[in-house]
Amino acid sequence: MLPIKGINTNNNFLYYVFLSDLFFNQIKREMHGVNLPRVSPTKLGELIIPLPPLSEQSRIITRIRQLFTLF
Repeated sequence: MLPIKGINTNNNFLYYVFLSDLFFNQIKREMHGVNLPRVSPTKLGELIIPLPPLSEQSRIITRIRQLFTLF
């Protein structure tokens, strides 16, 4: 688990959040630069990351993994 400003987060949950369209679309909106697109550290700190309680994060991870086994 990774503490973020006093909040316990499950690293696996953050992994799936970072792969999500929600996160990617936020990053895409904040990118600037042509040859080397980037996002400033300030803008990264302003991104919205949904953080349900730790127990719910674990349930979500379990469900995502169950869905992946179907494919």
